Amino acid sequence: MTTETNGMYVPPPPPDGTHHELERPGYLSNFKTVTDRDEKGKERKKHLGLAAPAIHKILSQQANDWPRRINNALFVRDGDRGPLWLTRVQDFFGWLQTLYGDDLNAVIWGERMGFVSRSEFHAYLQQIVTQYDAVESSPHEPPIPTHYYIHPPIEGGDGTALAVLLSRFTPHTEDDALLIKSFFLSLFWGGPYGKRPGFLFTGPDNDTEMGRGIGKSTLIRLASILVGGTFDVRPTDPWEDIIRRLLSNTECSTQRVILVDNVKTHRFSWADIEYLITAAYVKGRKMFVGDGSRPNTFTVAITLNGASLSKDLAQRCVIVKIDRPQHTGNWEEETRTYIESRRWAIVGDILAALRQPSTPLSSFSRWGEWEQEVLARLPDAERLQALITARQAEVDDDQQESDIIRQAIEVELELRGHGKPDDIGVKIPVGAMAKIVNEALNERLGTAAVTTKLRAMGGSIKELKHTTNGSKRVWTWRGKDFSPNGRMENLRERPYQAYR
Repeated sequence: MTTETNGMYVPPPPPDGTHHELERPGYLSNFKTVTDRDEKGKERKKHLGLAAPAIHKILSQQANDWPRRINNALFVRDGDRGPLWLTRVQDFFGWLQTLYGDDLNAVIWGERMGFVSRSEFHAYLQQIVTQYDAVESSPHEPPIPTHYYIHPPIEGGDGTALAVLLSRFTPHTEDDALLIKSFFLSLFWGGPYGKRPGFLFTGPDNDTEMGRGIGKSTLIRLASILVGGTFDVRPTDPWEDIIRRLLSNTECSTQRVILVDNVKTHRFSWADIEYLITAAYVKGRKMFVGDGSRPNTFTVAITLNGASLSKDLAQRCVIVKIDRPQHTGNWEEETRTYIESRRWAIVGDILAALRQPSTPLSSFSRWGEWEQEVLARLPDAERLQALITARQAEVDDDQQESDIIRQAIEVELELRGHGKPDDIGVKIPVGAMAKIVNEALNERLGTAAVTTKLRAMGGSIKELKHTTNGSKRVWTWRGKDFSPNGRMENLRERPYQAYR
């Protein structure tokens, strides 16, 4: 005859759905005590190890299916404040102690052959418990099904709290006021991963001096209070370090804004940030894990005076212009206090705005989902689309540079007697092209560097192609009205007077 007498009590899940304050203590151990009798009828006790699934079943019943995980990182709710990460074995067993309150003997873990060890059970949970793609301390609208949300009840919804907050900023135009609102809405939009444009905040008329000290960074940081603050990066930071930080469970697991602040360069280009804006997942090396990834629900915000961007970055950004504010000395502190005191009413207003019917749009850019789901919920969305496109062209330094080079080539071809550039086809040696480009841009690039520059422009000068002429590489110019079967000319010599 054998009976189990380990006395383990399994209470029902608590009615409020939390993982703490059970009605009375339960007990968790990695073994059970079995009582039987020997051949003389004397009672004896044995300790038999429990398998990891059996221990987990008991824990799951006692703790209402906690902990849960993101990849292999365990977490539990820390009230309404967000996740409490149980990354290490001691973190998990420390949480178990809080689960059972003041009972010092609530968790009994035997260390002997045949018993599941603490580290083995922790590793088992990392593979078996309920998994999510991300954990959030602020909501999305619509909610992303594979994300777990931890936040207090949402208030507001009539738009008042958000309107008061937006009124404290100083947009350059009424349209900029709407673009600022679109930035706030983007932080809570539950759209597809990697489908949020970046936002570039600059001064009025893109003036370098006028853009200083107008509160661009302050606006972003204040807005980011609603979503856990900013994740700050600098162009000088090693990209591998940035990725490791982004994949950290503790540093930025619930943040949504990546801030590239106060860029000090005439022309800003950063291929890694360009990729990050559009990537569906952030991937790279994760500390103590190896390869890691997380969904890309980030919004990249950049501040720059006298904005001049590469084409790829310009086309990825919504440019917002800010005027110099007329604030009192404690404006920022007052605004921060307002946000912190009215946070969930402001969030409720944003969610309500994202639930409003959207206006059908007649055309879309590369950000079609964002335009239809966010921008189209603002007044005059198609006018805002046109404004965004026009401003992207204004700060597109690649396009400006290619226009200068195109004009220089056209002038050179006419100077050399080839006729109207639209009607002709000309083969231009790479050395001659290097001279044309260097004169146009007032630079001293080598032939190979000029070739690389023109090829990197990605066909922005549509008439120009890099081809082979026998054993030599040349540039060919085909005017828009040049016949496909027309005869290509070799580049003629400059007339003597052109050198004077």
